[in-house]
Amino acid sequence: MVAQLTWAREMYARVVHMSVHNLLVFPSEMAVVAGESPKAPLAIKYMCWRKSVIQASVWLLLAALGAKTVLAAQSTTFAAFLGDMRSYVTLLPDVILPSFQKLHVLYVVQAFSTVGTMLLTGLCAAYALHHWTTYHRSRTALRLGYGLSFVLPYAVLLFLPIRSCINFNDIRLEACDALASLLSRQAALRHVNFSPSQVCNEFINAPQWGDQLLRSLETMGVLKNNTTRVCLNVYAVANASAHQTAHAACSEPACAACLADTTCISMGLVYMYNPSALETAHPACAACFASSCMRDCLHASLPPLLSQAPELCLPDAVVDAIKALGTFQSSSDYAEFLLGVLVGLSSLQTLVPQSMSLLFGCIRGAKLTKTLVPYSRLPGYGIGAAILLCTPMLTTFLIAIHQAFGNLWSVATILVYLASIFIWFPVGDLSHGLVADDNRGLMAPQSVLAAVNELDRRHHISFCLKLAALGLLVVYASQSDLLPLLKAHVSYSLLLRILPFCLELLGKSMMSAVVFGDMYIDFFRITTAGDLLDSTEAISSRRESALAFGTLNASPRGSGLVAPRRPSVSNPELIQRMVATLQATDALCSNRSSRSIALPASSS
Repeated sequence: MVAQLTWAREMYARVVHMSVHNLLVFPSEMAVVAGESPKAPLAIKYMCWRKSVIQASVWLLLAALGAKTVLAAQSTTFAAFLGDMRSYVTLLPDVILPSFQKLHVLYVVQAFSTVGTMLLTGLCAAYALHHWTTYHRSRTALRLGYGLSFVLPYAVLLFLPIRSCINFNDIRLEACDALASLLSRQAALRHVNFSPSQVCNEFINAPQWGDQLLRSLETMGVLKNNTTRVCLNVYAVANASAHQTAHAACSEPACAACLADTTCISMGLVYMYNPSALETAHPACAACFASSCMRDCLHASLPPLLSQAPELCLPDAVVDAIKALGTFQSSSDYAEFLLGVLVGLSSLQTLVPQSMSLLFGCIRGAKLTKTLVPYSRLPGYGIGAAILLCTPMLTTFLIAIHQAFGNLWSVATILVYLASIFIWFPVGDLSHGLVADDNRGLMAPQSVLAAVNELDRRHHISFCLKLAALGLLVVYASQSDLLPLLKAHVSYSLLLRILPFCLELLGKSMMSAVVFGDMYIDFFRITTAGDLLDSTEAISSRRESALAFGTLNASPRGSGLVAPRRPSVSNPELIQRMVATLQATDALCSNRSSRSIALPASSS
């Protein structure tokens, strides 16, 4: 139990806290590393840290891969794709949805290309994990996987014509032709002066196409009344007129017998429209007289017979199709814009994890390198560059959300969250206040203890600011309409879409931390070795250039930038520390033997 707690605490320190300077090397790890080339203790710690972070990254990527595979499999059916489209673009009528088959094909291609990219990235990370004791192999495989995770999604979204595959003009014409074919099969339009083939020619370019078509059909008398649900009301008027003009002596008790003896036309009307229409029309003949029974009974029964003719009215489904297509015709530009927004949001869902992993990974890699080589200025510059390059993109994303759903609470949330990122900006030393000083803080040579304390201070402040941002987010959600909106739209499928996004972001951030950590270490090894081996002339030339550019700043701090000052550590001791660290990092790249750095005689 104690061993398990120790292992869990050590994994938390490695993966979450990104701690290396006090890393505990397990006996199993030491036994594996001992079989490889001899390495310095600092290099062994760094390799063990790499192994743990890569392992966590692989597990997160596998989980995200499983969720994305499930989503891609669900999107393979066209019906499921149309269901997702209708949940977003409610203006699309059913008659035009089959035109989105090409878009569905490209959507499936994009989904499975994302799955394939993540699979390749995971395989490269797994290979790097398998060869974690061989630094150059592990580093190359990890860089390849991280590069593929950027290149392939960007290439697919750049060259795949997802948005341009939908031609709304062709969709409108196809939908109108389908509606014209539907109208041509309606019996109600066979008795009026209406040509379905002229629908698209006369109405498709009208601004209110659907309303004009419905008004024309209403004038023809083929639309049902909203109240009586009966069309051709002229026959109802004729029926009332027949009651008023019937003869008073009409007393034939059985008008049905007269109808049974009538002509084929009357019986055809009866059985064409409704077999029970004869019984409905019978009370109208109750007062017929025998001498003119046939004439008067037909005159009185014909209007109620015709009033029950459903074929003379357009079905509700046809009317709904006209209204839907008319709505789409009048708002097709909006639907086209909304479809483009959906494609853009889908692209952001794919690209944001890669882009954001740069920011978090670069900062974490620089923090780690600062604890390994605290007298190097490079990690501080790396943190500053990552914040300046990546934060504007993150801010753009947050502002877009704020403009869509935000209020004053969302403004406060965004500002506090950005402050939690900018607290890492390498300006000054927090123990002496945020005063710009190139000789203090992350951008200055420090001891291991000073670097760790500085990073811990910034980490604690950043964590507190993130907690404050989370609290403000909860207040914002309670003060706005966001919670009811989430309750109405949050579902299993939505959570399944958000889950791989978060898992991929965490996995790519951890992979990015290792990639940038390797880059900082390699750059430190190359530049430091070059500086130590430079000739006296090169060192003097660099000092003269620094003095020249130091005159650009008129402040005393600028003029004293390269002025001699009393160091806290003597130069020989500092050089020996640098050499020891350099030999440790240089040993990472050696296969079977550790290389030593030969110093010029003047360096000691």
